[in-house]
Amino acid sequence: MSKTIRLGMISLLACSVCAHAANFPGTSIDDPNSHGRLQLFKRLHDEGKSLLDGVSEKAHELGLTKESSVIHALESSGMKVSFLGDQVTVLIPTALFFTPETTNIREEQKAALNLLYEFVKGSTQGSIQVIGYSENLGRKDRQMQFSEYVARAIAGIFWVNGMSESNMQVHGHGTQKQYSDQADSLYNARVEVHFTRKG
Repeated sequence: MSKTIRLGMISLLACSVCAHAANFPGTSIDDPNSHGRLQLFKRLHDEGKSLLDGVSEKAHELGLTKESSVIHALESSGMKVSFLGDQVTVLIPTALFFTPETTNIREEQKAALNLLYEFVKGSTQGSIQVIGYSENLGRKDRQMQFSEYVARAIAGIFWVNGMSESNMQVHGHGTQKQYSDQADSLYNARVEVHFTRKG
C-alpha cells in the first residue's frame, strides 16, 4: 500500500527509519540537520553546480542547447529521461546509484544527482513526485520499506539543496509496476522523478 510521505520524515536518516535500520545497512546515519551532514551536502551541491557549468561550456562548443547537454549528461550516468507532452520522467536505477541492499548513494554518482537537482529546479515551478520501486526482496513489507527509503534518499538531495518539502511527494511502491518483464532488468529496481515542465 502506497502513501504520501512528507519530507519532514526525510529522516531516512533518523527517527522512524532507524526503527528498521537493521534490515537496511546504511540507514542508520546522522541527523540530516547536523552541521557535518549539511556541510557534506553543500559540497555535493557545489560539485553539481560545477558539473552544470562544465555541461554549459560543452553545449556552447557543440552548438547544443543547455537542456540537451544536461539530459545527455544525466543519461550518461545511467538515468533515463523521457518526455510525454509537458510531463517529464527521470528513471534512476538503484543498482547504479546505491551500494547493494543499502540506501547509501554511490560516491561517484553524487555529482550526477546534484546535476539532476539543478535540471529539475530549472525545469519546473510546480510540485514533483519521487517514487521508489524495489526488486523482489522476499517479504512484501521489506520491499515497501526499501523502496520508500531509496525514494527518500533521492528526495533528500533536493530538500537539503533548498527545494521546499511542500513541493515534493515521496512514495514507495515495492515491486509494483515493474519496468520490464525481465527479472534482471536494470530499471525494475529504481527511483522515478516526475514533474511538469514550466511553459
